[in-house]
Amino acid sequence: MNPPADIQRWKQAQDAFKSAQAAELAERERVIAKYFKEPKAGVNTVDLPGGYKLKADVPERCKVDAEAAAAALAKFAKADPAGEELGKRLVKWEPALRVSEWRKLPPKLLKLIDPALTWSRGLAAVELVAPKT
Repeated sequence: MNPPADIQRWKQAQDAFKSAQAAELAERERVIAKYFKEPKAGVNTVDLPGGYKLKADVPERCKVDAEAAAAALAKFAKADPAGEELGKRLVKWEPALRVSEWRKLPPKLLKLIDPALTWSRGLAAVELVAPKT
């Protein structure tokens, strides 16, 4: 027995999307390699015939080791008079909730932290699992 028709349509659309996404990524990588020999971080532009321009926005990401950064920033204040202020501007510290710990809190502590939290629901991932034969 097959899944309902609407689920079959969704699954076909999902498969087509994955295929198109993989094809687009392969073509994008090919175009970047051909037209941008050594792309730099930021926007790179190449002039094309007919007045067209091809732009590649190359992101630059940096992961920060929290412990190492905290240790280094603690030394800033000693190394430079403006070091403490520079350190505050250099690394952005963003609070993130550990939901597993939040779930363990007793009610009296939940009352204290809950006003600081805003919850929203993300887009659910859906998977069609075929029956085992």
